[in-house]
Amino acid sequence: MRPLTLSNLATRAEIVAAEGGRVQHLVDLRSSRQLLYQQPPLPGPVPRADFMTGCPGGWDEMFPNDTPWGGHPDHGRVWSTEFELLGRSESSARLRAQLPAPAATIERSYSLLRPPRSGLRIETTLHAEAASGPFLWASHPMLSVRPGWIVELGGDELVADEEAPGRFPAGARVGSVPPVPSPGEGWSEVLYTSGIEEAGVLSPDRTSHTRLAWSSGFLRYLWIVTVTGAFGLDLCLLFEPCTTMPYRVADAIAAGEAAYLDAGETREWWVELESLDSAG
Repeated sequence: MRPLTLSNLATRAEIVAAEGGRVQHLVDLRSSRQLLYQQPPLPGPVPRADFMTGCPGGWDEMFPNDTPWGGHPDHGRVWSTEFELLGRSESSARLRAQLPAPAATIERSYSLLRPPRSGLRIETTLHAEAASGPFLWASHPMLSVRPGWIVELGGDELVADEEAPGRFPAGARVGSVPPVPSPGEGWSEVLYTSGIEEAGVLSPDRTSHTRLAWSSGFLRYLWIVTVTGAFGLDLCLLFEPCTTMPYRVADAIAAGEAAYLDAGETREWWVELESLDSAG
């Protein structure tokens, strides 16, 4: 299946239905800015066998795990699952997939924001065909940023992850996120917060500005992930609305933070990624 292209006067998006419904490109046509981190994929089978090997960037989803767990591969099952196209227009598309394990049906509706807004809204329905067992779901947009860009957050205090604290002591309470670092520093950083429904990152001159918003009833936490010269990625920032903390499912189970669905249960939520660029 060829990638799906959605476009209107303000936005162009490219969706790879055959690889988890990934949003590969999201471009503000007014400022000509690509909102998503990009790198050329390595040649090989599609979908690729490992998430990080040849990762092309873009915006994926993670379910039922992040790091390998319970027989599930790195970054879960969704990213390598082919989605069926149910319908489309010039500015919207609807996709569906069924996972055998955890047994679930996933429907995703993609809609470009109405001009003059520039961006994309994804509405997701997750229906458990059987009891899910413990899991997490995280939206996984990899954002295009540059050194010195400023992270905007409100809400509760941040907490540094125990195993990937980056610039902070493991488990530290953090008042704010430092500016985006330089490339090639060779580390990753995971910070957690909750009680918010949007986050932003902007250039120091405030002409480039990316905003992520989400429905927080199901996606209760936000992970702020910075990668600079690690895992084959360089200078990548992720805002990941998620059901769970920490990102390791076994640790989330131990902390009483894993998500569960009974057979027949359904959850619905939305995530929006928007450009607020002033140069357009």
